[in-house]
Amino acid sequence: MKDFIENFDKLSKIDILKKFDIYTQVLLKWNKVHNLSKVHDEASVHKNIFDSIYPLHFIQSFQRCIDIGSGAGFPAIALSICLPQSEFILIEPQIKRVSFLRNLILELKLNNVTIEKSLIQELGLQEGWADLITSRALMDARSLIDFTEKFLSENGHFLFYKGSKIHSELECESEECIQRGERVYFYRKKI
Repeated sequence: MKDFIENFDKLSKIDILKKFDIYTQVLLKWNKVHNLSKVHDEASVHKNIFDSIYPLHFIQSFQRCIDIGSGAGFPAIALSICLPQSEFILIEPQIKRVSFLRNLILELKLNNVTIEKSLIQELGLQEGWADLITSRALMDARSLIDFTEKFLSENGHFLFYKGSKIHSELECESEECIQRGERVYFYRKKI
């Protein structure tokens, strides 16, 4: 992960790595009591953080992102740490996860993140608000697109963190499905 961070200036790198460390410690502490995710050691948290920020290699810059089903904060918290100039709204319906995320953004001093306790079907955001909509392992890609497309701007993109099942969920062009190991990053411009 440190190699990937090399692309940032020196002060940003130090701040990003400190925040990733805080994120790791807070998540592990909360996870012992609340079982927020399957991560149970630093290495697995770091693996999930790297998975979250890997798309920064290929996605276009964006100003506003909606993350659907934010859970323990992957991918949106990691992305928001790397991109403090972008605004993030994290959508999560479960109260224990919402509490964790609110605590986490305070611990990390993230001014660019807000949390909405809501189901995507009940979300009251302005249509066309986001340049990017992210989600990781929430529901099938076709349903997720159907539920969220109205929130995506004209030139916005979907970024879904999926596995090989993506090919059974919808047809996608090879350039829309970037594979890294077992992970498939589905990245599609709004049609």
